[in-house]
Parts: sequence; C-alpha cells; structure tokens
Amino acid sequence: MTASAHTLSIEETLLDPPALPPPPTRHALFVILIALAALLHVVTVGTGDLYSETEGQYAGAAREMVASHNWLLPTNNGIPRLQKPAIALLGHHCFVQNSRRE
Repeated sequence: MTASAHTLSIEETLLDPPALPPPPTRHALFVILIALAALLHVVTVGTGDLYSETEGQYAGAAREMVASHNWLLPTNNGIPRLQKPAIALLGHHCFVQNSRRE
C-alpha cells in the first residue's frame, strides 16, 4: 500500500510556486489604515499654514532682489528683511518662477 504523492519538478517549484491567499486581517488592517489617513486628512484640512503672510513677504523680498539686482540685502517694500538669508529668498524666487513656467 503506497500513498501516491505528487512530486513537483524544479520548474513548477521555482517558476510557478503556489500562492497562498492573504489572511483576511490584512485586508481589514489596510481598510482601517486608509480610513484613518482619510480622517486625519479631513480633520486637519483647515489647520495648515500654507497661506500665512510670511510666504508673501518672502516672495516680495525675492522679487525686489531680482528687480533691483541687490543680491546681498533683501528688502520688502523698501524695508530691509533680514529674518531669512538672501540665498534662501533667491531659492524661493527660482522655485516659484520655475513652477509657473511649467
């Protein structure tokens, strides 16, 4: 009495291995993660500091630096703006100009 066992060849084992279905908890965790991310996004939509007045001041100082060719002293409406280094303002100006061209 011999048991008939199916032996797999090397090609069947390496090239086409039998895939196990993922456990159902993986799907539940994925759904919970997506729901949590969506909830976090909806809750924090209005709290961003994207439109603060300092961004406009940085852009204005960069624009004045480019217009006046004064690369060492950033000004905003003629008033020296020394809170940020000049190189950072120029980088801001270059980034904004490049993003508008696209």
